[in-house]
Formats: sequence, C-alpha cells, structure tokens
Amino acid sequence: MLNNCAAGKPDVSLKIDFYEYQKVGVSWLINRYFSESGSLLADDMGLGKTAQTIGLIVKVFKYVTEPKCLIVAPKSLMINWHREISRFTSGLKPYIHWGEKRIGFQNILEDHQLIVTTYSTLVLDISLFSKLNYSLVVLDEASFVKNPDSERYNVVNSLNTDHLLAMTGTPFENSLLDIWAITNLISHNFIGTKEEFHSKYGRLKLSEIQQKTFNYLENKVSTIMLRRMKADVLEQLPSKVDVHRPLVMGEKERKQYDYLSSEIKNSLELKELALAKINTLRKFTSHPFLNSSYEGPLDIDTLRIGSRKFQYLEELLIKIKKLGEKAIIFANHKRILSVFEENLALSTGCPCFKIDGTTPVNERTQIIDNFSSLRGAAFLFLNP
Repeated sequence: MLNNCAAGKPDVSLKIDFYEYQKVGVSWLINRYFSESGSLLADDMGLGKTAQTIGLIVKVFKYVTEPKCLIVAPKSLMINWHREISRFTSGLKPYIHWGEKRIGFQNILEDHQLIVTTYSTLVLDISLFSKLNYSLVVLDEASFVKNPDSERYNVVNSLNTDHLLAMTGTPFENSLLDIWAITNLISHNFIGTKEEFHSKYGRLKLSEIQQKTFNYLENKVSTIMLRRMKADVLEQLPSKVDVHRPLVMGEKERKQYDYLSSEIKNSLELKELALAKINTLRKFTSHPFLNSSYEGPLDIDTLRIGSRKFQYLEELLIKIKKLGEKAIIFANHKRILSVFEENLALSTGCPCFKIDGTTPVNERTQIIDNFSSLRGAAFLFLNP
C-alpha cells in the first residue's frame, strides 16, 4: 500500500519551521498513522495542532500510493484550513466542499485528493462521502462529535478510513462520556462499550469523579492521545511581552466611571442587577459612547473627547505608522469596531481592516491576506 513516490501524485513539501515540541508531535502522529488506526491530538489551544496535522498530511501524500484525505471542521475554521495548507505547503491543493454552490457529483470528490468540508455538509452529503475510501480523516474541534447518539456522530463513524485523527484542546468538557465518544471513533470500544462506560461514569458530574478515576482513564487514553499544555513547552515558545500603561481619565469621564462603580456596589445584593451594571461598566471602559443613546455619526473629535483610552490608542497607532509596522486591535463590541475602523483610517491615513461575527466566513481569509500582504503600516480590527 505504501511507496516512496507514487506516479501522478503532486510533489508535496512542507514550508514550516516547527518548534521542537511540534517536531515531536509530528513524529508521534506519523508513527501512529503507520502503526495504528487512529489518534487523538489534544494539545492545549495555541500550540499548533493544525500545523502539526499538516505535517502528517504531507507525510501521507509522500508515502501513500493513492492518498485521499478528508478534513472535517466547523464552518468558522474551514477557510483557515485552506489558507494554512496553502501557506505552509507546496504541491497540496485543498478542495472546499461547502455552500449552496457545491457540486453534488461523486466524480468531483473522487478527483480531489484533499477535501475540506464542515460537519453539517458532511451530514447532508454523506451519500457522496460514504462511497469514498480515505487514507486519513481529520476531525478538527472533535468536541463537535462528543454526543454518540447524534446523527453527526453516526455519520462520522460510518466513514471508510485507514486512520482517523481527532483534534481537540478539550477532550473532557461536560462529562466523561465525551472522551468515550471520541476514543470510540478512533478505536472501537477502546475504553469499553458505551453501556459499560455509562454504567460506571456516565451519571457522574466531572466534579463528582474521584482523582483515581481520572488517573486510570488518563493512563488508558494516553496510549492513543498526545496532550501538552502551554506550561509543558513554555521554554520553547517565544516570550510574550505585556506592557501595562496606566492612563488618567478626564474629569467628566472619571465622574461617569465613579457613578457606574457606585451603582454596582449598591446593587450587590441583587445578583442579576449587579451583573447588568458590571456589563454597563465594561461597555463604558471600551468607550463611553456605547452606553449612550446617541445614534448620530461619531467623528474623531467626539471619540477623542469621550475617552482617554481612545486618545492613547490613536497616539499609539500613529507611532506604529511612523515605524511602518502593523497592529491588530481587539474590541469586544461590534459597534465599536466599525466606528474605530472608519475614524482611525481617516485619522492615521493607514489601511484599516475589520473582521467580526457578521463578516462572511468565505471573506475572512481574503481580508487577512490583504492585511498581511501590504507593505508598511496597516491595522486590523478584530472581535475576540
């Protein structure tokens, strides 16, 4: 089934400089692929599960005679897979099967060796996907299939694949049944049948489970799971520099802040009211205009007068512009993103981009690429 260079295959190579722990991860994935039927990559968020998986995919394309890989991901991550594969490899051309304009012919999927789709599309088009044999199936955010009684779970379980790789930073979420469901996809009845497992652990909340139970399951699952936390690899990661800058509010802004703070203190006995007041204060600290009923246009002068924090942001972006560098600005509220993007584009004279929850998924990658490809200063406004 394996060879070193199958005829007609693309000439595939990697373009990633892995950290040492990622090299270990890729080697582990490759060893699992060529010796077992499945694996669980459960590294903490931010440690590069996608990059490590791409390393495995490249190896599969190099050594499997007729490679065929399927990546299933949430809609919000589907375009990111296409972008990362295109960015970090040469020779791989991912095909996205998704959306109203997707083509429902079997030969289309047969003609592509690397397919990216969503969980919902997989369910809708299982009649197409089930007719194919895969060298590798990747489940991104595998918590999407943690319910073993769901149609989504059964559809994934019906796929014909040599190897299934589940990716999740949270193998345990609500109950121990989560980890049973995921490991069962990787290796049937790996930690017992569903009935056996449920009778032992299924009725217990995570807070009710004894440490020895966790230790037993962790030791058992560790044979098919690779999990590293940030603390485990901290020395290999680039250092993060936090610069805290205290700012003095103007008199009017300070009075408003003190008033909102006092309202919170006076409502502590009523939990729901206190939480509402805290949310009001959060909006105020983003920018006071978020708490006003003002619906007219907000010009740069109005924004400056209302918030010392906004003044500092503008000053900082002007400095960044002079350095010819880029900046990413996070804000919690969609309305503030739009107002800041429009006004700071005019104020700084720099290209500004924005992505929030209303930005269509298929447009986000293009926005990021446009931002990244610009030479010189540019600013990207994001909703966390």
